[in-house]
Amino acid sequence: MRKFFTFKISDEPYKTTTDLNKTVDAIYEGPKFLALCIHTPTSSIKYVAGGGETEAELALNNLVDEDPDTEFIVLDASINTFEAAYLTGYYTHDPIPDYTETLPTGETWTYTYSGGGITQNYFGQDLFYAAGEFSTPRFRTHAITKESIFSGIANSIEMINRSLADNDYTSAERQAIEEYRDWLSNLETNYPNIDHWKLPFPSNPPQIY
Repeated sequence: MRKFFTFKISDEPYKTTTDLNKTVDAIYEGPKFLALCIHTPTSSIKYVAGGGETEAELALNNLVDEDPDTEFIVLDASINTFEAAYLTGYYTHDPIPDYTETLPTGETWTYTYSGGGITQNYFGQDLFYAAGEFSTPRFRTHAITKESIFSGIANSIEMINRSLADNDYTSAERQAIEEYRDWLSNLETNYPNIDHWKLPFPSNPPQIY
């Protein structure tokens, strides 16, 4: 079947708020009916067991899973279109405009949406079915924490200082490395209250031996 639908995206990448009511118009092009295997204790959707344009094509009574704590249900894509698109990936939409933000320091941070907007905006395998209703998948958040970023920076600074002490560099190389080290050392002070994924790390840091 072919059906128009709309899905929400968060106000900005890696955030979960929807105050701006951003939406994407999309088209689902896939089976009208899907057979889903549900793990009943957790309400999670294990997999899509089949699809068809009629319920009869699913042969639901013949579907069996080796796990006794499962059941098979029918999803009607004409009703639960977003869920069908989420589970199958059978959807298209126009490109989502880049998200661009000017940081307080005057630098620009840009995020480019590429590929399927559902996949890029929502966690995968995060759709559940309980009491006859589907849940809403969570918006993706950044995979790396701020704490781990700055822990890694501290390790890098230590490594740089050790390298400067143990290795020979030309005066130009040493100056570039020291400037990079100082930039790392002042990063949290110079970029306060900025999401850690927006920090403008140099694309070509100096080579350190």
